[in-house]
Amino acid sequence: MTENNFNVIPAIDLKAGRCVRLYQGKREQETKYSDNPTGVARRWEELGARRLHIVDLDGAFEEETKNQAVIKEIIAELSIPCQVGGGLRSREALAELFEAGAAAGIVGTAGIKEPDWLGEMVGEFGADKIYAGVDCDAGEVMVSGWREGASLQRDRWLEKLENIGVKTIIYTDISRDGTEEGPNLAAVQEVLESFNLNVIASGGVGCLEDVRRLQALNHPRLLGVITGKALYEGNLDLAKALAI
Repeated sequence: MTENNFNVIPAIDLKAGRCVRLYQGKREQETKYSDNPTGVARRWEELGARRLHIVDLDGAFEEETKNQAVIKEIIAELSIPCQVGGGLRSREALAELFEAGAAAGIVGTAGIKEPDWLGEMVGEFGADKIYAGVDCDAGEVMVSGWREGASLQRDRWLEKLENIGVKTIIYTDISRDGTEEGPNLAAVQEVLESFNLNVIASGGVGCLEDVRRLQALNHPRLLGVITGKALYEGNLDLAKALAI
């Protein structure tokens, strides 16, 4: 993904091989949308998606990667780039993902717990392939499937990410995720203006106007927005969003 290229990126969240969405990341507030996530992914590509966001929720919650077979199937079936996160806590997991053809691996908890290791992964695989997942609740970075606070403030962690060579982050406002209440525009703008990081925003998109508001920030390092529930509930038309 290059700068000056704002993307609307559909999300495929996987739990026990199914396509689901959570409300504010809470595993007990799950809505199942499909038992055929590969078919859902194909649909998004057919509607014009230029990139896909895949999350292994089992890996995020249970500290080990799961759903590998489904993830590999989706990557093999699609011709568009796929960025994948959830439970990526070892070099082996990242290498396996890239061998399967993933465009980028998103590291969250493991990077926060071992920033030196994250820097090594950026050095080995490249900053274009290693993204950092930055999941925040009221300014605090959260880990382990958003269940625990990292006792780390957002800006301190973003500064560290810059220093270890990370170039792109997935910035999620947990309080907005799955709510369709609109993205936290102020927080996204703060990050863009304060740090030299490419940002893909996540959390809260509920309608076409939300996409317009994000794009209206008109920042060269705002690479796009991830959307899930609004697409699955039919409140956001992907083709129209991509046409903006």
